[in-house]
Amino acid sequence: MILVLALFFCWASAGEVGLRLGGPEPAGSLWISEAREISFFNLAGRAELSLFPVRFQMASLKLSASAGPFLGALELNALGAGRIDLFLGGSAKGNIRVGDFTLLGQVGTKSGWAALNLAPTTIFLAWGVLGIEKDDFSGEAYISGPSPWELSLKLRYGPLSLTLSSAVSWEISTGRAPWALSSSFQIWPKPSQTQTIMYSQEGKSFRAWLGSAGNFGLRISVSQGNRTASASLLFVWGQMTQLGAEVTTTF
Repeated sequence: MILVLALFFCWASAGEVGLRLGGPEPAGSLWISEAREISFFNLAGRAELSLFPVRFQMASLKLSASAGPFLGALELNALGAGRIDLFLGGSAKGNIRVGDFTLLGQVGTKSGWAALNLAPTTIFLAWGVLGIEKDDFSGEAYISGPSPWELSLKLRYGPLSLTLSSAVSWEISTGRAPWALSSSFQIWPKPSQTQTIMYSQEGKSFRAWLGSAGNFGLRISVSQGNRTASASLLFVWGQMTQLGAEVTTTF
């Protein structure tokens, strides 16, 4: 698979190279990804190395094709831990108008094998989405399974949104470009809240958040041409638990 990826990266013409460094413990990764259209197929590949120490981390190839509302994909993944995955997936989506409402639907499945040290395990996943939209109102029901089946519901009206799933939460957002503010509140199973401020304009973005669990985070990103640089940090109860920097170049 590594040889196939090497030939693909030399042949393909559109992709991305990225470097990510993090701490407090030395951590980092270097990756390259490519994508190309071949007739009515889309072929995408990605290879990633861990830097501390230097070792193979993952490689993947994905072949997909679409026809109208239908999409099919074949995926091959190899992980440094000795695991190889092979998946075949498909989905279909559509929408219809009913009076002033727009109904949206999407269903999909994914099946295949996940093999650790050549011991394959069969995996099957299925999911479906049903949505409704009208002016400032939208609702979405999502189900996935079967191990186990899980159901979530999200309702939005203007700046207010409510999510019902394994957790119950609501969020209110406001702002005027380029600034935005949001407040999210988890009601169940454990009450908590997070306040977020965001800025985005002309290739520059800023995001800071403060949570009632004692966490404070910050992310800054700057893009110019085909290059993007970003930095992030996370504090928990006044102690820095995560620091990271990332640089990507598209070609």
